[in-house]
Amino acid sequence: MPHADETTPKHMQQQHHHGQQRPNKLVPRRRNTETENAAISKRHALLMRDRRILIFITFLCCIASILWIVSLSTDFWVIVDTVPKNSNDSTAVLKSHLGVWRGCITNRQRINESTSIVDTDGCSYHNLEQDDHELKAKPSIARTIVDYRRTIVALAGLSLLCHIMSISFSMYTFRNSRYTFKRLAGCMHLITAATTFVLIEVVSNGADFSRAHLLSVFPVGTVWHHGFSYYLAWYVCFQYGMAGLTFLVCSRKRKSLNIMKEDGTMMTDDEY
Repeated sequence: MPHADETTPKHMQQQHHHGQQRPNKLVPRRRNTETENAAISKRHALLMRDRRILIFITFLCCIASILWIVSLSTDFWVIVDTVPKNSNDSTAVLKSHLGVWRGCITNRQRINESTSIVDTDGCSYHNLEQDDHELKAKPSIARTIVDYRRTIVALAGLSLLCHIMSISFSMYTFRNSRYTFKRLAGCMHLITAATTFVLIEVVSNGADFSRAHLLSVFPVGTVWHHGFSYYLAWYVCFQYGMAGLTFLVCSRKRKSLNIMKEDGTMMTDDEY
């Protein structure tokens, strides 16, 4: 059997050859010194402290997002109080309160001559088209009021999207702690705060403009002020602004410790 005699030594030679190469792949293990271990422990403690701070800030942002939904869902951004000149006036507007999506008005009216005066409450969603009979006489004013309403609705939808993205980016930084993702989350929080601030200012300016031209909601002699929905929005703006600054502070790039791992390669900043 010449073929068996030739293949057997060749197979044994290959095994012997592979067995000689294995020791060459082994790298001597390196142990860290006490100074390096102390530096790693200190860096790990700092990272854990920052992690706990960011978790707490993210929890506050989740609460702020819930309050933001409450603020957008309620109709107490602007409250209008009216004092009728004549208590027997059958067509007086007593009070009203407005939100992002709709408004409610309390009217004093007399159904007919034989009945007494009654107060009726009515709520309706904001009209985003220029078909209000009161505003048809002044198209430029109607266009401005409708633009205010459309801007508020658009900013409300954009702010909700920013809230979702901010919370998502914050959650992702807990899985990947690189400083670049923390900076991205911090910038997203600041964008959310800026969007909320712009919406608050548009609501305030829209109320000022409507007071001068929308007499069905702001009769002559009315006094208006902001309600709890407005102040909830300010809290949300402040919370996300602080969260953005906190993420940016915690994302600072720390100086490398220049510590080698056991396999002889340099330890990266994310491995401390």
